[in-house]
Amino acid sequence: MCRIALAKFIMKDEQAFRCVEGEGFGELLQELQPMFVIPSRVTIARDVHDLYFRKRAKMMEVLTTASQRVCLTTDCWTSLRQMAYMCLTAHYIDSD
Repeated sequence: MCRIALAKFIMKDEQAFRCVEGEGFGELLQELQPMFVIPSRVTIARDVHDLYFRKRAKMMEVLTTASQRVCLTTDCWTSLRQMAYMCLTAHYIDSD
């Protein structure tokens, strides 16, 4: 469960996989859970990859087994600093 939580932290906070190798991060985790062996960045990358595919398969199952619909909308713009952005919004409609 700790490795899954660590993978979710990496994804949600957009951290680099190498953050697990930091000395301060290691000290924090050892303080929180001394029995937890901190995985390497290769292992955590594999965990993130596996978690993504499990969630993706679950979402595909939900969308193909019932009468749900998804509407996707995109919006593109350029910031004042000339950086291009694209926003993707999904509206999910189910039987309720």
